[in-house]
Amino acid sequence: MCEEINTTNLEILSTDIHQDYRILWHKRLGKGATQDPIYLATHIKTRKRFAVKMVLDSTQARREISLQRRCQHSPHVLSIVDVYSNAASRISSQSREEQYLYIVLEVMEGGTLLSLLEKFNIITGESGLSEVLTAGYFRQILLALSTLHQQGIIHRDLKPDNILLTHDYSIYDLEDEEVCADFQLQLADFGFAVEEADRPTKAMYTPYYAAPEVLLNDPHLNVHHLQHHSDTVSTTTTTTTTLASYDSRIDLWSLGVTLYILLSSTAPFTPESHTRSGITPSMYECIENGKFSFYHECWEEVSLEAKDLITGLLQADPDKRLSLQQVLEHPWLNNKIEI
Repeated sequence: MCEEINTTNLEILSTDIHQDYRILWHKRLGKGATQDPIYLATHIKTRKRFAVKMVLDSTQARREISLQRRCQHSPHVLSIVDVYSNAASRISSQSREEQYLYIVLEVMEGGTLLSLLEKFNIITGESGLSEVLTAGYFRQILLALSTLHQQGIIHRDLKPDNILLTHDYSIYDLEDEEVCADFQLQLADFGFAVEEADRPTKAMYTPYYAAPEVLLNDPHLNVHHLQHHSDTVSTTTTTTTTLASYDSRIDLWSLGVTLYILLSSTAPFTPESHTRSGITPSMYECIENGKFSFYHECWEEVSLEAKDLITGLLQADPDKRLSLQQVLEHPWLNNKIEI
């Protein structure tokens, strides 16, 4: 099955996935935006390694697959190799079987960009990546996002956790910036992705990265209900208030948060105390008004151009926020990369 990836017309197979892949249930690689587990697997004939995401079969799950397929012609978007629809229990101890989709993905041996940042900080003692290294990674993320937006798709969960490195690396590699600069990135996890034409209003997001216009549509985000949120939030609006739709510009806000984190290893908006949601009233107010700072000492060596780009992306008013094209043409990006 896996020898050739069809990016345009990949069918959902009804045959047993275990005829083609050996899923290593003890090697869980992570979980998606909708908390679905991802396991390591090997193709039985070729012995090539893959990742398998196990999702309860539903309209939403099939939509996720469809949206990702439309974008995987980009070298910076994670490819779906095979999809199987099988009856199974998610955990072997469960007796009741349900219909699941097994989404076979290219395995990203290097892990997440967030993991790379954390290891880099430990090994080098620096707070954040260099501007040159960050610009190279940032451009790859931009190219992935450009593919989505050209297809009319909003990712809605852009963050370093969902940006993966194609190849593994050693701790010695992290000491050589030229080696790190060659790392290839791919955007993953379309669990929250949606068609922009659908004019979405539902508040689906990961705290820290959500744009103000998304949080504005969350009826539970107020002083009395903050404690009831989980780490990754998906809410269904029950209020009778008419909610304003948002568009692909929410991804640009998340892009700004991501750039801030890559350069400083800190988030622009952080809670002053622990909450289950990760968002406190004062933090919500800062996001709503686009209030953040470059006061930390790690920003002393960061260029004014980089700060200008972050400021342009973290505009609370989406009409004032930089567009994707403006970001691609920004002096910081082009001055730090040899085209």
